[in-house]
Amino acid sequence: MARFARAIARAGLSLVMLTPMPGGAPGAAQATVGPPPTKVVHFVPAVPPSSPGVPGDCWTTSIAAGFRADAYRCRTGNAIHDPCFVVPHAARVVCDVDPRNAAGGQVLDLTAPLPAADGPPTADHLAWFFALADGTTCAPLTGTRREIDGTMEIYACRFGVAGEADAALGDLDATGPVWTIRLALLNKKVDPPTIKSLIVTAVATVWQ
Repeated sequence: MARFARAIARAGLSLVMLTPMPGGAPGAAQATVGPPPTKVVHFVPAVPPSSPGVPGDCWTTSIAAGFRADAYRCRTGNAIHDPCFVVPHAARVVCDVDPRNAAGGQVLDLTAPLPAADGPPTADHLAWFFALADGTTCAPLTGTRREIDGTMEIYACRFGVAGEADAALGDLDATGPVWTIRLALLNKKVDPPTIKSLIVTAVATVWQ
């Protein structure tokens, strides 16, 4: 029963328990509390002006956070960083940020002006970072993406304590107060892999 309840909770649903009355008759239904509404955060980098940086440049707007006008795709030597966010009032950007620690990340001191945007910010996904309740974190793939059983793998994830998935498929579903993502177990014995099982999971926090 506990395993079933955990699966229901991960799916963002509620489990209804009936409390027995004296004599074994079922009493009033008691619904467990479902997941709280997804927290949607507009990330603002918090890098002190004195933070040490490394030289780098940005040659195009971000793929990971293409919906933001202040996000770029940058490089230091042969390393590519995406997204990198403009630090206000300074010729620098901050990259490789875990938004749960807004003061972290790699600071780049720009060696060339930022490129002009080709048009208004656009992206084919809704977040540049999101987290599930079990500690799973996901960020957009900015290179090659797999198509699994007709659905694109948009995000790469580091799975948390539940660890019962191999891939996040498609984009976030933001149609309700609790955003969700589809997590899949894959059949890796075939090439290309196919979906073995699929679960819709609530998202705790989204960073845009």
